[in-house]
Amino acid sequence: PHPYGRLRAISVMKHIKLENKNLLDAGCGTGTFSRELVLRGFKVTGVDSDNDAIKSCINGMQQLNLDYPVIKESIMDLKSFKDETFDVIISTDVIEHVQSPEKAISELKRVLKKDGQLIITVPTPLYLSKPILPLDFSKHLEEIGHLTEGWYKEDGITFLNKFGLKVEQSFYFGFFPIRLILEILYFIGGVKGIKKTRKKMYEVKLFPLMIYLGLCPFLYLEKLFSEKKRGAFIVFVTCKDN
Repeated sequence: PHPYGRLRAISVMKHIKLENKNLLDAGCGTGTFSRELVLRGFKVTGVDSDNDAIKSCINGMQQLNLDYPVIKESIMDLKSFKDETFDVIISTDVIEHVQSPEKAISELKRVLKKDGQLIITVPTPLYLSKPILPLDFSKHLEEIGHLTEGWYKEDGITFLNKFGLKVEQSFYFGFFPIRLILEILYFIGGVKGIKKTRKKMYEVKLFPLMIYLGLCPFLYLEKLFSEKKRGAFIVFVTCKDN
């Protein structure tokens, strides 16, 4: 029910090629997206470097009687996988957390099959680095582990092209209404509360569900904005250029 998580899922899901079944969720976190993909028939492998996230992922699996591999590993060093293993790789809001985006993208390309599809989402500087409100959210970003501000479209295309990844589509999401509401919520929650609040928003419990339902109308307002207009996040749909 996390509002940005819902936007992210909607934005990514519609671009995954259904005929490609072998999928890596690189930086799977608590497994919300992985479970949804398994339920839709994909053969999913999850990778994350955080022990707590992996435990939550496994618990979520068990609650739905699902079973798929989740491996503790950094996306900068995917040593468990041979070259050209996966048809599709998704990495949603992960690149901004790694120490070397170059190593991460290089590894993701290595384990991607020829003509395979890599879909990544990253924040742009409009997500808290350049907020709507006249506030400094730098400590909030530090608390949730953001090491970079993210990319705008032109930055991401230039970066990905360097690694032989052809950007087939790119588009923004997370526009004014949701940005403003989340900035207010993050301000109220404070620096120390942001990580705990974000974690709770992924739980299927009464409070996050109420927040999500309250924000639903604003999520639909996203459709009124052009995907070419800069938003707080951006999706890059790429293929391995051979």
